[in-house]
Parts: sequence; C-alpha cells; structure tokens
Amino acid sequence: MEKEFVPYEQALELKELGFDEPCIACWSNRKSKNYYLYFGGIEYVEDGGYVNPMKGTTISAPLYQQAFRWFRQKYGLIGWVEGKKVYKYCIKNSIPNDGQINFSPFKTNEEAELACIKKLIEIVIQHEL
Repeated sequence: MEKEFVPYEQALELKELGFDEPCIACWSNRKSKNYYLYFGGIEYVEDGGYVNPMKGTTISAPLYQQAFRWFRQKYGLIGWVEGKKVYKYCIKNSIPNDGQINFSPFKTNEEAELACIKKLIEIVIQHEL
C-alpha cells in the first residue's frame, strides 16, 4: 500500500512548496527517527486548517495522483507515466507549444512516478514558479 503514496522526502518538499491538502495518511516519526505511514493522522477542520491528534512530527502523505493534480492545478505542469515493459515519464507545461520533457527507461511504473515527482519538484524550485 505504501507504494501509492509519495515518499516522506518528497512529501516534505511538497509541503515546503505549499502543498496543504487533506490526505488520507501522513508520515509520522512518533516512536523513532524513521518515518512510518499512518492512516487517519491528519484531520481537516472547517477553518481550512488541519488538526494533528498524534504526538511527534507528522506531515501529509499525498497519493501520487494528488501530487500530480496539485502540480497541474497550481503550476500548470502536467506529469504522467506511460509504458508497458519499459516506463517513461512525461512532463508538459499547460501552455500550448511550450515543449515537453520525456525521460526513460524505468523498470517499473513506481520508479517512473517517483522520478516524475522529483523532476516536477526540481522544475518548480529552479524556475520559482
């Protein structure tokens, strides 16, 4: 199940870029220095904030699809993965004729998704979008 969620390191980078959406799970280090996926740890409240009923450090753990949607809506960056036996990721700006980034090969869809998220983060940081 963990493979459905953006890993801790990239979730932290997304938070630093302004990602602040309700998620069904969070990364928590409640009992150790390692981070673990915890379900139901962050709850949305009416004033637009979040309540964390756990002790310790936690951050939202978005699903990959949430992260891709957030990049599309906030920055106009469209990222996706395609392939069958060999996978590649593609990134396109929502501005027509603005070019496209393609990178391959990856052995698994999950490797390509993670690489795509990392590249999207890099693009936003480099271009200060």
